[in-house]
Amino acid sequence: MQLNLSHNLLVDLEKPYKFPSLSVLDLYSNKLHGEIPIPPESVTYVDYSSNNFNSSIPVKIGNKYTFAFLFSLSSNCLIGTIPES
Repeated sequence: MQLNLSHNLLVDLEKPYKFPSLSVLDLYSNKLHGEIPIPPESVTYVDYSSNNFNSSIPVKIGNKYTFAFLFSLSSNCLIGTIPES
């Protein structure tokens, strides 16, 4: 299943985040802010770039998505360090 909400004017996502078993989650080019939404482990493609997320990257995020071939967080307002995972 794929969810593409790119190029909209979304500013927030309703919490708690409840994504079904997605393979693609594309939120590119919105105005989303706050914490980075944690997608389901089934995801292989995540694009959160060109938003206003302003949290740090979760420390173990790389351990959770071993099958992802793209996980983009570019062009946000992230803080902290890039985790080794």
